[in-house]
Amino acid sequence: MVHARGLVVLTRASTDNAALRARLQAAGFDVAELPTAAVVMLEPPPDLTTWNRQRARADGVALTSRHAVVGWLRWQSDTGPSAACDREAGSQGATRDPSGHRPLVGCVGAATAAAARAAGLQVDVVASEPGAASALALALLDAIEARARRLSRPCSRVVLWPRGRDARPELRAALVARGCEVEEVIVYANTEPVAPAAADVLRCAGAAAVLVAAPSACARLLAWAPQLADRRFVAIGHTTAAALRDRHGIEPAAIAAAPTDDACFEALVAAVAAPVARPA
Repeated sequence: MVHARGLVVLTRASTDNAALRARLQAAGFDVAELPTAAVVMLEPPPDLTTWNRQRARADGVALTSRHAVVGWLRWQSDTGPSAACDREAGSQGATRDPSGHRPLVGCVGAATAAAARAAGLQVDVVASEPGAASALALALLDAIEARARRLSRPCSRVVLWPRGRDARPELRAALVARGCEVEEVIVYANTEPVAPAAADVLRCAGAAAVLVAAPSACARLLAWAPQLADRRFVAIGHTTAAALRDRHGIEPAAIAAAPTDDACFEALVAAVAAPVARPA
């Protein structure tokens, strides 16, 4: 196959790239991967007392990534005194604590919401960039309070946050500012992958566009392959775009309108048509 539209470099964990890679290839692009992160799901602790207490108290659950969805459901379906009931009820049942109470589910971004729905969860609130964390805190708490009024019962204002080990603090800060208690559960970790082979880096040197999905991805990629600094960069969101500008002197050729495969595809296509922005 002749790839007339050039080479696109994807830097997310390989498991996150499949759909976007297929669409880019179908559109005539060559695609290379230089994964800047690997995701490891963490095992639940042997003593589940704290987890079950957190789960039972929560009026809401904040999901900020697709990996958080997987990790949260894995902890619920594999552990705890209600595990067998949860497995029989399916993933929708797994959102309930042992008393049958269902916390409202809020997601950051369309991709996280899609992953939650695909797993069978009922998604009550979705917030997108910019300001997604603050928007989710506001919308989720509003939904919790509205349900409490409708059912004429008090709400705990406790939000469970299954998160990655290195999650940014904005969501917690926004919830605390609204008077919530945040129960954090670390269900996955982003780890450093093996550095790419020299031949793989060399192949990417003439890339038409490079997609980066986190500030740490920018730093790791440019440490491995500083020659990519003069390529067209696409940021998955405004936080990553700011890191490119402020830490590396690179003006993004495009910023995805949302952290979804569709938005990333559109941004990459737009970036390929844009002039190369040389690093400052």
